[in-house]
Amino acid sequence: MNFSKLISRIKVFIRQESFEPDTSRALLVTVALIMPITISHLVGKPLLGVFVGLTAQLLTSARWQGTYPQRALIIFTGTLCIGIAAFIGTLAGSYLVTAALFMALVAFLASLARGLGDYGQTLGICAVILFLFSLRAPNDLITAFERMSLVYIGGTWAAFLLLFYWPFSPNLPLLLKIAHPWEICSSLMQAIATHTFIEAEEDDDFTKRVNMLRVAVNTVLSLSKRHMNGLTAIRRDLLKITREAYRFGATTAALREELANMPADIRSLNLMTSVEKIAGNLSKAAKLIADAVITQKKKKLQPLQDSIAEAKVQVVILHEQADAAVLNTPARLAIQHIISLMESAVGYLDIVYTLLNRIQTKQVTRQRTQALILKFNFRKWWQKMQFKLQPNAMLLKHSQRVAIVTVVGLTLYYTLDLPRGQWIVLTIMVLLQPDFSTTKERTQDRLLGTMAGVILGTLLLIYHLHFSLLIIAISVCAFFFVYLQAKNYRLAVVFVTIMLVGILEVSEFVGWQIAAYRLLATLIGGMLSILAAYVLWPSWESMQFPARMAKALKANRDYLWQIGHELQDKTGFHARVVSDQRKAEAENINLLDTVKRLAQEPDSIRDRVKNAQKLAYYNNRLTKELTSFAAFLPSLKADFDYTEAVSIIQELTKVMDELSTDIAQNKPVLHKPDLEAILGRMNVEIKEIEQILHHSNQKSNQLEEMVLNYELIFSLLDKIAHELGSMMNLMDQETDVKASSTASTTPVVQP
Repeated sequence: MNFSKLISRIKVFIRQESFEPDTSRALLVTVALIMPITISHLVGKPLLGVFVGLTAQLLTSARWQGTYPQRALIIFTGTLCIGIAAFIGTLAGSYLVTAALFMALVAFLASLARGLGDYGQTLGICAVILFLFSLRAPNDLITAFERMSLVYIGGTWAAFLLLFYWPFSPNLPLLLKIAHPWEICSSLMQAIATHTFIEAEEDDDFTKRVNMLRVAVNTVLSLSKRHMNGLTAIRRDLLKITREAYRFGATTAALREELANMPADIRSLNLMTSVEKIAGNLSKAAKLIADAVITQKKKKLQPLQDSIAEAKVQVVILHEQADAAVLNTPARLAIQHIISLMESAVGYLDIVYTLLNRIQTKQVTRQRTQALILKFNFRKWWQKMQFKLQPNAMLLKHSQRVAIVTVVGLTLYYTLDLPRGQWIVLTIMVLLQPDFSTTKERTQDRLLGTMAGVILGTLLLIYHLHFSLLIIAISVCAFFFVYLQAKNYRLAVVFVTIMLVGILEVSEFVGWQIAAYRLLATLIGGMLSILAAYVLWPSWESMQFPARMAKALKANRDYLWQIGHELQDKTGFHARVVSDQRKAEAENINLLDTVKRLAQEPDSIRDRVKNAQKLAYYNNRLTKELTSFAAFLPSLKADFDYTEAVSIIQELTKVMDELSTDIAQNKPVLHKPDLEAILGRMNVEIKEIEQILHHSNQKSNQLEEMVLNYELIFSLLDKIAHELGSMMNLMDQETDVKASSTASTTPVVQP
């Protein structure tokens, strides 16, 4: 029994690592580093292994995107540039002037590489590290060629590890990307199945998963025909499957929101047991879809069909239970909304099942030669880089700033003759970010982590451990550095400091004082980074917040307008709604990041930060209410016209447009309409239909359904209006605070 549980847990772990390879990625990076260091020690040339090992470690730690051919080309190009950096560093290291000039060039280009994505930043840092390490004597041509060759060996070793599965499963990266949204959908629905009674507060883990779904879907939808050479015949169907995943995820998020705010009298009923069973089947079905996409095997479709059929039966049972229960109006509306969301989710699964069946009937021959085709849209890539290199672009300013500060750090290293002084420059490259607040935060974490790492790393130098024990210590630290880098940066720095101290001990004899010199270099580099972020072309969030807040609100305005359009045309959760939802959620993420950075700025006013946080919160809540509305659209039939609701939506979009203008100009709310009066028109229409029903001799199911839908729409619009009203009230309060502050500082002229 215990053995079967162990096997089950191993399967779950392998499955999780397929989509979110935190542990396996850390193991891969550790192997990439340790193997060259071990081999070089065995052959009696430990210093050579450092170049190979660090190159391989940094290349494997990058988060690579695209197909295997694309990855191969980027790794080849990146390794070529890194080798050139090591070659130039060796020849330029004899003199401060040449070293400084080439340091500025390498640092500038490395910072520009940030614009290529996550892997660009990693490649840039790798080039700077090996340039710095190559500055050490000897600085002759033979040594330059030797170091460049070692870099290319490290790049080849990294390429072998990163592209290992290419011959066996050439389309694996693409299939994993397409399956990933459904895997996330499964976890979202499972959270509801295991925890129906959710509190109304924000669920950080659930919100994080929703954001992951948005990123995963955007990644797939950005793939063009060039990216999907091996799957061309079924590309259109796979993209449709991805869009259904987004609809399913949005419906799940709306369901979670509805459950969090459901009336208390529903909680005491047995209805929630049925909801949990349905959610469990929906979660199972979503996971089966992910399996079917990856394996492309027909045998996965029968279990999927069974899960969908079971979910349909349970939805019918829930319907019957709701009809039999005695509920007041709010409770009846809440359970009806839950049922309609469940029905929509089942409908999306049905569509995906049909698409998967169609894929099977096409009998696609997955030829390995197709996956060898390599195409890049260099023109589009260059246009994107040109936009980022405009005179006022943040990336260009940041690259210029990094070039200047690294030259200052290198000059200090040469003039002070500080042992391991190259860590001044390396610290600058890692810590200096485009904005001040992130630089400050990373510097604090880096200094504290380095201090702890120095204390622990010194023990390795004092006791001079045996090589085997040192390798074990380096391996453990390398693993946890990669594993914790995105989770806990401060703790990750502790491990990377110990790792680097251990590598120094393996490659050459050093004294225990070297760890203290590394701490001093980190301190100098951190101070230079903060000073540069504050003085050289700073980008203050306090000046950018109003424009970003207005942009996020306008994205919600477009989202609501599109919902009104689909409500009028009865087209359901159309692709246009999905597109506007994705844009609104993306702007919310940018806005929340802006607020986080705003709180770190030196001149931030506490009240202003609080108001910014509240505005961002209300805007995020507004997006959630709009998503609940969008998820409700598929349940509406074409038999009824909701003209008044469409008219109210148009008025609310106008309110949002005017409010966004006021926020962008940082002015008081000039147009503050009576939202209750606007919604009151719809309430009057509902009362009129109820009166018709009440005086009718025959019960009209159509009118009852229309009233129910109208009441649900009214409740959704009421929540949207509530968030808008909260934002307008907050803007008025902020204006009053500014006015009183100005009045208190204005001198009173005595008559």
